[in-house]
Amino acid sequence: MQIRAVADGSLVSTLTADVPLQHVSFSPDGKLAAAAGFELGDPPKCPVIMFDPATGTQKWKLVPDLGLQLSCLFSPDGTRVLLFHSAIVQVCDAHTGTQHWRLDMTAQQLLYRAGLSFDGATVALAIGNGAHAAGRRRN
Repeated sequence: MQIRAVADGSLVSTLTADVPLQHVSFSPDGKLAAAAGFELGDPPKCPVIMFDPATGTQKWKLVPDLGLQLSCLFSPDGTRVLLFHSAIVQVCDAHTGTQHWRLDMTAQQLLYRAGLSFDGATVALAIGNGAHAAGRRRN
């Protein structure tokens, strides 16, 4: 994944990993970049890797046990990162990757979206019962 300057498009750094990177989120101060990867396999590889976007250096790597690609959101102060997918929500320390807490959805739940409050003190979770998943109709 390439990191480029908005002003002129010049290459700042390249983020590399052992799987294709498909999603990136920057910390509010721009000093960290959380990238999520995905590669099919048995099991699929779906790491979240924290980078220094200025140098492309990996700071830490988390490999979820679910085989699901996670989305990444930073807290407004940049100290925590929210990782989520339809089946999991996890909050980690942005600098070390240490898990603060994790919530696994039950078989009857489906996480549609997640968001952090402006002050980073709370997280909003849009949870459905799975019967109303996008693209499905219940008869």
